[in-house]
Amino acid sequence: VNSPPTGYIFVDDLAAAAFAIRIESVTAGTNQKTATAWRRWTSYLRSIDVVDDNFLESFSVDQRLQIVLAFAAAIRGAWFSPGYTKIKEGSVHPTVDYVAQVFWANNRRDPRLDSSDVKSTDPHVKHQKAVPVSLI
Repeated sequence: VNSPPTGYIFVDDLAAAAFAIRIESVTAGTNQKTATAWRRWTSYLRSIDVVDDNFLESFSVDQRLQIVLAFAAAIRGAWFSPGYTKIKEGSVHPTVDYVAQVFWANNRRDPRLDSSDVKSTDPHVKHQKAVPVSLI
């Protein structure tokens, strides 16, 4: 009788397989852009002395956001693009998006979200109709 393996190793194997399927489901061009963005991300982290913490697990949610914002500024300032003095915003935003996708693909929280992006437990606001000017 074949029974499925149990324990964390099996779960890790399933997670790795799911990651591989997600990677295979996107185009080669996207994979290249994601790889380039991730390489720039890890280079940036090393430049600010963040070692062995590519997913910023030792930082608070708000610190993660600050690091991502600084990374975006580094991309915009052409830190990783010799021969350029400034990179267009149209290239900065996707680079940060690709990094966030790697976080997601590895079951990590999106580093672009700060602590205020956590769902609120407050009830929804009930909007009221405005009073027509003719009644005033």
